[in-house]
Amino acid sequence: ILIICATILSFSYGVYYLQNAEQEYSATIKLKKVNETNSTNLMGEYAQIAFFLGKELKPSSTLDFDTFLNLLTSQEVAERIYQNTELVKELFRGEIDKETNSYIQSPPNYVSWLKKKIKSFITGQNIKPYMPPNSRRVMLLLKTAFSVSVDTKTGFLVLSGETSRPDTIIDLMENAIKISDNLIRERYISESISSVNFYQQKIARVKSKEHREALAALIVVEEKKLMLATSGKNYVVEVISQPQISLYPTSPNTTLVLGLSILLGILCGVLTALIKDTLRRRR
Repeated sequence: ILIICATILSFSYGVYYLQNAEQEYSATIKLKKVNETNSTNLMGEYAQIAFFLGKELKPSSTLDFDTFLNLLTSQEVAERIYQNTELVKELFRGEIDKETNSYIQSPPNYVSWLKKKIKSFITGQNIKPYMPPNSRRVMLLLKTAFSVSVDTKTGFLVLSGETSRPDTIIDLMENAIKISDNLIRERYISESISSVNFYQQKIARVKSKEHREALAALIVVEEKKLMLATSGKNYVVEVISQPQISLYPTSPNTTLVLGLSILLGILCGVLTALIKDTLRRRR
């Protein structure tokens, strides 16, 4: 009877948890590298000439892709996202006071309050005061709201996250992608313009016909790079398909929660029965 009662109580708590828990959905965006063949073919034979002149021809490559990965969750990207007032309000809508339209600390739930108290007790540090949304908090959100991985088979970049507000996280991921891509494009354009100016200064001083032709060719290469960088919608990566949101909640896992509830109930019932039987024998 004890085992049955404990199992029913535990199962009931599992049902109560499922009814009140916030349902989360998975949101995924897949990206691929922008075709870099054209820009690579422009470099080849002139790379060595540029090197001797103290310049380096840099095609869009794996290096740009790695830079993109690092920029996605960087402070630089967070600062630009923070300028998007509407998105920031949506990201931190739980902290907005509707009456004053300003940010206030949302009432913490018991679990988060207990965690802060335990952490403060263990570390000896005071609980940090409330910090209104800023670029630093946006950066922390970028690092925790979604994960970034590379599919080893296809080489595709996968951004995914689980949240109760999948549309908001998709907006965040799309903004981070666009800003990161534009930052690399801006740097690339700036470097190319600098190189063109450098070669133009050199060609004005060089008297050798061969050197002038080589410098003229380098200028053409840089101008073609600039054209490629400014003509395309995407520079480093492009979205393969529309962002995907799971049709059904991915969390909490109903089967897992109910299964663990039943198992925990049985264990508690068995343990209670054993303790009761042991105490009865001692009497």
